[in-house]
Amino acid sequence: MIDRLHQQFPSLRSRVGTSRWDITPSLDVAARNWGAAKHLFATSVHRPLTGTALALSAIEDESPALLLFSLDLGWWLRHADAEALRERILRELELPAANVIIHLTHTHAGPVLDSDAPPESNPQAGRAYLEQLANSCVQGGRAALANQEAATTLFRTGRCGLATGRDLIDPDQSDRYITGFNPGAPADDTLLTALSLNEEGKALVTLINYACHPTTLAWDNTAISPDFPGAMRELIEKETDQSPCMFLQGASGELAPAEQYSGDPALADRHGRELGHASLSTLCPMMSGHTH
Repeated sequence: MIDRLHQQFPSLRSRVGTSRWDITPSLDVAARNWGAAKHLFATSVHRPLTGTALALSAIEDESPALLLFSLDLGWWLRHADAEALRERILRELELPAANVIIHLTHTHAGPVLDSDAPPESNPQAGRAYLEQLANSCVQGGRAALANQEAATTLFRTGRCGLATGRDLIDPDQSDRYITGFNPGAPADDTLLTALSLNEEGKALVTLINYACHPTTLAWDNTAISPDFPGAMRELIEKETDQSPCMFLQGASGELAPAEQYSGDPALADRHGRELGHASLSTLCPMMSGHTH
């Protein structure tokens, strides 16, 4: 089957290893990511935040592996914090700087990443979280490197209509943009997928690259959440023997769901299932070995 799939789809032969771990913060870590939010701390967890690592290396030689992390986090407030995580990973896993990428899925319902937050934000808890995050990323990266096995990674492009244009010109002020659904704006619906299969045809990992702002949940939401990638991963992993699904956020500056800025986690799950079904539709021929 692998040979047949190799002929049908763009592919890569390499060694592949993956790992998955929990990076959900405790509720005493600041989670206020919206100026309009009235809460400073989350009150619950909608879905756990996860870290996923993917290791890739050549089958024929001993060159250092490539290591990609995808973390259910929003953004760094300080460059120094981002560099501290990266340097810790490079040092402890003994990898060249060019071989490690740390990707944040850009959820707006996660912890504030700031080692120097103001006192009311409980900075001690925030710093402890960053330390725990670094420890878990080192462990997760090490596990992915240790789990590598020969595999074929297949690639296929699909489409998903979740993303819509979110830059709307104010009808009363032509030089002012409103960050909201613009029904007249074209939206890039490109969906990039990849599926790694080992020598026995077992799925090792799926990769989903899609551009859409995770802003389903906004200022009224008080739950920690990965936003729509959480339900998307759950759906895909059920169909791939629970192999990790790695989400990679695309260039989504002007793209977001038409319905967003909500306090309802069920809406994030609905958006995730929309992207998940579109992803499975794209992945399915690579799993079955038949093109449409």
